[in-house]
Amino acid sequence: MLPIANVGRIMKGILPGTAKISKEGKQTMQECATEFISFVTGEASDKCHKENRKTVNGDDICWALTALGFDKLR
Repeated sequence: MLPIANVGRIMKGILPGTAKISKEGKQTMQECATEFISFVTGEASDKCHKENRKTVNGDDICWALTALGFDKLR
């Protein structure tokens, strides 16, 4: 899992200064972000495996984002 302090810091940077973030909110975002990263890297890893490569690179991650329909995030 991603460090909860880092998740909280990112959330605070995006939300208005007056917003309050509960511990449960940070934990939920931590779980979601971790799952998203696993989902994308898993797809990229599958591509590398099919191409008989052992190392996932940035292009593989970008390909996975597009293949999974997240191309707007690039």
